[in-house]
Amino acid sequence: MPIASTAIVHPGARVHPSTVVGEYCIIEDDVEIGPNNRLDPYSMVKRYTTLGEGNHLYSGAQLGTDPLDKKFREEDPSA
Repeated sequence: MPIASTAIVHPGARVHPSTVVGEYCIIEDDVEIGPNNRLDPYSMVKRYTTLGEGNHLYSGAQLGTDPLDKKFREEDPSA
């Protein structure tokens, strides 16, 4: 799997083997990244995020976050 040695990928994340993960990227728990994606250095994919096929996250990009709902209390919002 082409994941840079400095990238931090949570063990609960599912990253397709054809996805390239650049230097210092962070991929949190409950993330699914499909085939043929490219994450440039310093990009971040936060929990509860799913990426399909063929996306390109440029350096410094951040996808996903906790919902802005004030009642959110760490439960999975997709459930």
